[in-house]
Amino acid sequence: MPKHLSIENIETFVLVAELGNISKVAEKLFISQPAVSQIINKIEGALKSQLLIRQSRGVILTTEGYVVLQDFKALLNNFNNTILKIKKYNKLEAGELKIGSGANISKWILSPTLKRMFKDYPNIKLKIKENATANLIEDVLNGFLDCALIPYQDTLDANLNQIIIAESRYVIIANSDNPEISKIPNDGIFFKDLKNYPFILQSKNSTTGTIFHKLCKKNNININNKVEVERFSYVLDLASQNIGLGFLPEYIVNAVSSSVPIKIIDLKDSLPALKYVVLFNKNNKRNMLNIFIQILQENSILKS
Repeated sequence: MPKHLSIENIETFVLVAELGNISKVAEKLFISQPAVSQIINKIEGALKSQLLIRQSRGVILTTEGYVVLQDFKALLNNFNNTILKIKKYNKLEAGELKIGSGANISKWILSPTLKRMFKDYPNIKLKIKENATANLIEDVLNGFLDCALIPYQDTLDANLNQIIIAESRYVIIANSDNPEISKIPNDGIFFKDLKNYPFILQSKNSTTGTIFHKLCKKNNININNKVEVERFSYVLDLASQNIGLGFLPEYIVNAVSSSVPIKIIDLKDSLPALKYVVLFNKNNKRNMLNIFIQILQENSILKS
């Protein structure tokens, strides 16, 4: 756009065209008549067309001037709508937020937060993408996602930041009617003594799978991995059917303990905890993202 076609100059031309009088426009804008005339001359020069016919009683539009007036009014309307949208975005009254999440986190952590989010800000739009942790990290880094809910990362790119939003210790679960489990002493059992039991586990490449196999290595045991699954819900379901023992975060068990026939096995040694974080790019300064993170921390079903 030519430098003389600024928003301010366009607004001045529209006023002159609508009022038909340069002196009235000068008075309305608190500038001199020559200043208004100079603005009109610069616009006509930039467009290489005569837009107004000067008369003793004011000005009238030429044919070209009428065309320009309609286009300028449409431009100003679009500009004002854009300003209004940006103000709404900044107040989180509208806009779109792109969130990445693993399958387990979507169900157990993200979903409860969205209920609060839409209650407080009903006009926003959310796009949720489920993917593997490595892919989500890449998408946040490249700006395809505003943030992602993933397990805590020991190492990150310098442009990324993570905030812990939840933490839950791991537990071993079994069908509550399993006769073998009923033989465990009241004071519990050591993790290494579970080596002969079949397990339902997530893949070794998953965060939980990696933690479990590190635990086995620490205790110098090999576990019978009877079934390998992708989601915690499968671990829960198969353990409740007495197919094997499950290894998963305690918050999931607490959420369904009243409706599923499972129990937590008492252990004499402690198990590690799973930490969830919200990951975001340090260069992302959107107000909407900051408020989402705040709501996520306040509304998480897991309190660290």
